[in-house]
Amino acid sequence: MKKIFAKKHLFYFYLFIISFLIIIFLLSALEITIRALYGKELLLRRSSLWIVHKHLWDSEHKMFTETSPGIYQTNMEDNPGTAFQSFAMPKKDKFRVFCIGGSSTQGFPCKPKDSFPAKLQKYLVEHSSQEVEVINAGQEAKSSGSFIKRIEEVMLYDADCIILYAGHNEYGYYFWAKEILDTHPLILKIDLMLNNFYSYRLLSRFLKRDGIIDKDSNNLWMKYPRRQLSAYTQSPIDEYKNSIPLIHWDKFVKNELFLCEETFRENLIQMRILLQKANIPFYVCTVVSNLKDFPPFISLHRPNISLRDLNKYKKMLQEAKNLFNSGLYYRSIEKLLDLRKLDDKYAETYFLLGKSYLYLNKYELALKNFILARDFSPAYAPFQRAPSSLNQIIRTVCKKYNIFLIDIEKEFHSKTIPGNDLFSDSLHPNELGYDTIAEIISRKIVIP
Repeated sequence: MKKIFAKKHLFYFYLFIISFLIIIFLLSALEITIRALYGKELLLRRSSLWIVHKHLWDSEHKMFTETSPGIYQTNMEDNPGTAFQSFAMPKKDKFRVFCIGGSSTQGFPCKPKDSFPAKLQKYLVEHSSQEVEVINAGQEAKSSGSFIKRIEEVMLYDADCIILYAGHNEYGYYFWAKEILDTHPLILKIDLMLNNFYSYRLLSRFLKRDGIIDKDSNNLWMKYPRRQLSAYTQSPIDEYKNSIPLIHWDKFVKNELFLCEETFRENLIQMRILLQKANIPFYVCTVVSNLKDFPPFISLHRPNISLRDLNKYKKMLQEAKNLFNSGLYYRSIEKLLDLRKLDDKYAETYFLLGKSYLYLNKYELALKNFILARDFSPAYAPFQRAPSSLNQIIRTVCKKYNIFLIDIEKEFHSKTIPGNDLFSDSLHPNELGYDTIAEIISRKIVIP
């Protein structure tokens, strides 16, 4: 009897294994078939997260239009916040470079002649025997999804290489939409995983799951008061935070970093796929920001801090500020290090540590704490400064997918701690900052 029972269970076990293998075989065959039939149409994910599709692919207008036979110019009417450019097609004997990115590529707030693409052309012309043409395809307030469409466009204009300088705009803006706030982070992660399969991409297209989101009516952060920030005056950010219902803020924090950085990673890979197929060299730059002269936008305490510790922290922080303002930097550092033990998440503590170390000419310690101050200050729009994690994504993706990396941040930090000497605000370089970026890039580009 026991032998019959065991054989019966063994039979069902083998049946399960065989059925499982058959299902895997059929799904694999389906995936292979879909890749063969629709591979070209489904190659790009558009967005690894379908719910943010509309926001990540929002460049509906071409940047350049043919104004006369063989002459292309920037379409300023449909692309506000761009630098005017003109070029000829075909290009003949020129080495043509396109610079793609947001406002820091466009050159804001400087004049177009002071943008890094304009300065890059001067450097390349000086060091190359070949005629070089650098075209500025930067547009303010754009993120990585729109750059995919921009790359598809400039590939039509005989690009010899493409340079990407972008990342700050990845944080915020479209992620305040109600549909995204109401989506559980696990669903977003599952969607990201399933997007590796072409069958899922095809199913998503068939069901028309394009993440229809009305920016103007549902983008919640636009509904709340906010003030313009500059390098000289800083808005009361806590008032901004407190003006947003807590339920919205909590949901945003849970989804934001995952959404921002995973979509950026995937979009960067998709750009590489496009350019690799076209055999166009792709250079990706790390981004830089104002560290030493721009205090943290927001400083948030660790979630589980007690009221008693919070009151103690405020008192000790004020004492540290008084010591700092009195020029007693060593004593200020001692107080701030004690504060760090009480709460190691508060951004302002690290900023004051950076300032104190800087006045004592301890460069490496100052730089380390300025970076921590930026990274612990959430990069929420409209106060975004890309944290270290974004540049690390750039370095990792470039290494894995054989993309040419131009580590501008590393070059900046090896010579100075960026401040108002190189930046006009929190993240936009001034004329000298743009010149420094151009000089770094000019040393990395290979012109045949």
